[in-house]
Amino acid sequence: MHTINIRGIGDSLYDKIKSESQSRGLSINRFLVGTLSGLFNRKEKLEYHDMDDLFGTWTDKEYKQIGEAESDSRIIDEELWK
Repeated sequence: MHTINIRGIGDSLYDKIKSESQSRGLSINRFLVGTLSGLFNRKEKLEYHDMDDLFGTWTDKEYKQIGEAESDSRIIDEELWK
């Protein structure tokens, strides 16, 4: 994956990009990547690596504790869905 810096974007264009990305609930980066992908008719899957350093760091005990705590949040209260 590559990084591109774009220079020379005026205030007006930046404000439009920012406003549009916010109205869609996207970061400016995600909005621009999606827009450019659509322009060139290429839908590439975005890959994120911001949490890679967390994978494989839990001990078996921590994994079990987190799994048990998380399992409670998966219980569906049938009364709420009637």
